[in-house]
Amino acid sequence: MDLNHLLLWMVGASCGLSAFFLLTANRWKSGRFAVAVMVGLILAISFAFLPQHAGFIGGGLWLAFMVLPSLGNTAVNWLVSVDRFALARIVARGLAFLHPFDGNLIKPKFITALQLIHAGDSTRADAILESLRNSPNTIGRAAAVIRMRTTTDFREFIAWVDTSAHRSQLLTDAQVVDAYLQAMGETGQRERMFDVFRERVVSHQLATSSTMRHVMRMKVAAFSGQVDFVMQVLDGPLLQLPDELKDYWLATAYQSAGNIPEATGLLHTIRNSRNFRILVATDRRLQNPVQSTVDEPLSVKDLEVVSSIARSLHDETQYAVLSGNKPGNRRGTWAIIALLALVFSFEIPGGAEDTDNLILLGALVIPLSLVDNEWWRVITAGFLHFGYMHLLMNCFGLLLFGQRVEQAWGKILLFACYGISSIGSISLVLLLSEATESNPAILVGASGGVMGLIGALLGHLAIGMMKVRSRVVVQEFMMLFLIIGLQLVFDANTPIVSSTCHLMGLLIGFSFGIFVARFQAKRQ
Repeated sequence: MDLNHLLLWMVGASCGLSAFFLLTANRWKSGRFAVAVMVGLILAISFAFLPQHAGFIGGGLWLAFMVLPSLGNTAVNWLVSVDRFALARIVARGLAFLHPFDGNLIKPKFITALQLIHAGDSTRADAILESLRNSPNTIGRAAAVIRMRTTTDFREFIAWVDTSAHRSQLLTDAQVVDAYLQAMGETGQRERMFDVFRERVVSHQLATSSTMRHVMRMKVAAFSGQVDFVMQVLDGPLLQLPDELKDYWLATAYQSAGNIPEATGLLHTIRNSRNFRILVATDRRLQNPVQSTVDEPLSVKDLEVVSSIARSLHDETQYAVLSGNKPGNRRGTWAIIALLALVFSFEIPGGAEDTDNLILLGALVIPLSLVDNEWWRVITAGFLHFGYMHLLMNCFGLLLFGQRVEQAWGKILLFACYGISSIGSISLVLLLSEATESNPAILVGASGGVMGLIGALLGHLAIGMMKVRSRVVVQEFMMLFLIIGLQLVFDANTPIVSSTCHLMGLLIGFSFGIFVARFQAKRQ
């Protein structure tokens, strides 16, 4: 496969999708949007004047200014989480040269404040955070949030948001909304908390990750005394939270429900934490319990919101497979990848791009009469690949989509969907192909199975849209539909790719997904 052609499509799709989603999330003023547009424009200009090198030019810029900053920020966040502050600052300074937008220039200073908080030096940390919090970027807003949680001055934070000239812009930031909701819950302003939650979260006006959405729901439920719901979220979508943080919020729910002994017992178990912020929050919770729903019952309108939170969690857990994060391993997906890699290792001695070698190992030859009608090739062809790039692309697709299918259905149905889609799509190519003995064709690759997994997810989401009223499910369906559209356009413009195999795999997987989702819905 021509790497330049592949990079053209990959970079163009990445820039286009990034710009589209940032625009729809009202984040077109961000540095990420500007970089995506810039790289996309340079790619287009390069294609107009240097089509044979445009993919490499765009790919280099994409790697340097989009991929590396994204991976680098993930690394910085991880280093901070494991208390490697000095190394986190070094990486952050390097990233600032590649992406000097969105507050990256002041991120090293922010990391210093986090290090001081970790060391218990809240006075110096507060001075740094105070100097950063009015910066009009993500880091400035994060500084305001961290300062509030360190000083526990919740009323001051509410006032900072309410009096800001950019209040509406602040409330498009999920971390600010999360802190704002918490501050109102902490100060007993429960009615305002519900109003903001309805306005920003229930109405889906806030672009946020599924994890942050679950965190906000959990906090609102905790301040409402919904112990069972808080347990459900902490044991499900938020299972990866630190145990002491889960105990803290469960204790908050118990306090709000009027169960003071249970709350006090949990809070005392986390007083030995090494996390300074947890210690400060725990001491405050012990000294100043949250408002009890026994003394101040929820209104009918607020109870409706609480009910809608539980319903949304159920619907998204069942159908929102792209953003869902159910607990459990993904061994089935990795088993398929390992099998493909093992088979590929047998291709290498004879040449992974050598046609005769691939036929010897089991590639599908069309028409089959050329290989004595060896029908088993419709099975073996799905495990062979034409070179490293072909294998890597299919393994990437498996990682991206296979894990989602396994999350929704488990590994047995994952294997079934993948196997049926792979064998079925290759068999249909054999029936539909116009290749003849004088003009034969060969077919290898797991892409029919991968497209089947994508189709299965689309079918699962389609049933979800019919069964539940969830904007998240609709958004995921439209996002996946857009990805499939781009894939089919790519197939149509790439001669070496079997668009028929991809389309057949997609349709088989879609049918499989419809069948499984309907069967599961009837069982509930």
